[in-house]
Amino acid sequence: MSLRRVVLTEEDNAIIEMGRALFPSKGDKLRFKVMKALLLGPHTQAELYEMLRTENGITRQAIHKACATLKRAGLIEEVDGGSKRKEYRISVLGKKLLGFLYELQRERKAMEVTGEGEV
Repeated sequence: MSLRRVVLTEEDNAIIEMGRALFPSKGDKLRFKVMKALLLGPHTQAELYEMLRTENGITRQAIHKACATLKRAGLIEEVDGGSKRKEYRISVLGKKLLGFLYELQRERKAMEVTGEGEV
């Protein structure tokens, strides 16, 4: 199976920046990458590690912690595949949240272009 790399776009980074303004946290970029990777379909933690590892030194433990945090928040869920390995997929709530965040980012970008929203 060929796994594609997950690369964050300028829009993705802007969404992360908005989230950091309200909820600063270590690991937020990795959790966002996990969410984006799961948009492509269900994956195990090992597959997520292969997709997300870069020269930055992302560890398997960091992937595990990101999955546990996202699962606890209800943004991803385990798929019962009958195997020993845990497979995760993005939940309906996670999809709605990402959709809302992208919508907000597009509105923010449009406001910057038109100059609206300035005090």
